[in-house]
Formats: sequence, structure tokens, C-alpha cells
Amino acid sequence: MATTRTPGIIVLADGRRFIDKRYLGIRIGLRVGAVTQDQAEERLRTEMARVQCDVARKAHARPTFTDCAARYVEQSRGKRSIDVIKWHVALLQSHIGDLEPRQVHDQTLEPFIKARLAAGASATTINRTLEVARTILNRAARSYRDPDGRPWLEECRRSSRCCPRARDRPTRSLGRSKTSCSAACLRTSRAWRSLRSTPGCATATSAGCSGNGRLPCQRSDAACS
Repeated sequence: MATTRTPGIIVLADGRRFIDKRYLGIRIGLRVGAVTQDQAEERLRTEMARVQCDVARKAHARPTFTDCAARYVEQSRGKRSIDVIKWHVALLQSHIGDLEPRQVHDQTLEPFIKARLAAGASATTINRTLEVARTILNRAARSYRDPDGRPWLEECRRSSRCCPRARDRPTRSLGRSKTSCSAACLRTSRAWRSLRSTPGCATATSAGCSGNGRLPCQRSDAACS
């Protein structure tokens, strides 16, 4: 093994060149083979440029929804519903985990809703998952900060997306019989009181009196009882 004029490029025993260099804290190590020194140096410059781009990208990268969700799960460890929260988060990550928080909105949630409906999930369950997503985004906007103090989400716009619930069953009508019976009983009671107040009729009608001055309903309809 022999060194060359360029630090980080060495020549192995078989004459092949090998790159072994640490640049910006990242190790670059690869076998470049039987190439000339100039070709090895060109390959080293290419790898150094790649490392530099990766470091710059990571320095300015924004957190993803998965990063926000992981922090939310960690903060929810003490909750009794932690297992349910983790289940909802796992569902969301498979669809929007790689998106930045600002990219999560009605349009990007649409495929998730369709997939859950196709899997047979109920509207209630889907809306609970969406509520977990809203909670995560709210915390990303209000609580989560990068090292420079900037929020992970600059602005949290309330998502209007929700899974439409099935229509409630129409309330069963009371039916015509109950209404008709109630009205009939009321009219009969009034007539009965008027009849009892007529002199000479009280004795003749006392047998039909229910004790409160009202004529009992003659129908056996349960709705009238």
C-alpha cells in the first residue's frame, strides 16, 4: 500500500487505487480500480461535491410529517391511548409520511381517505385518524422548533377535509294513529266535561267517567295509552 500525491488516494498492493478520505465529517471510501492518478482524483472531486451537496441539503431540510409524528408519539407516551395513537400514526405515515407538514392538506389526504374507505374502514374511524393528523400539524406550528427557533410548520391552516358520515336514519314518524288518537281524546274529553256540566246528565254519564272528569279513550291503541 502506497500513498500518492493526493491525500486520500492510495495504491493497493495489486496496483489498483483506493479512495479513503474523510470530508466534512463524512468518510469517503471506495475502490476505483486500475485507473490513472488523474482519473482517481477526478472521482475523488466528484465524491467530495456529492458529500457537500448532501450536507447542505440536510442543513436546510425541513422536517417531514414522519418527524412531527415521531415527536408527537414520544410526547404521548404517558397517555392510556398511546397504542391507538401509534396505530393512527402508522396509517398516516404510509401515505403522507414523506411529505413536509406544509404539504399536508385536503388534496394530499384524499388518496388516504379513498384507500381507507376501500379497505372497509368506517367514516368514524377515518375521521379519528384525520383528527390525529390535525393535532400533529397544530403542534408542528405551535410547539415544534428547529435549532434556529423556527417552527416546523410556518402556518397551520385548518383542514376542512373529513370523511362524510353515513346519513342518520330518518326518525320514525309517530304515525297518524297517535296524533289522531290524541286529538280525538282531547275533543272527547272537552265534550265529556261539557256534558257533565249539563243539569240532569251527571247521573246518566257517571258510569263512563274515569274519575277525573275525562272520558277514557275507547281505543286500545298502545300509542294512546
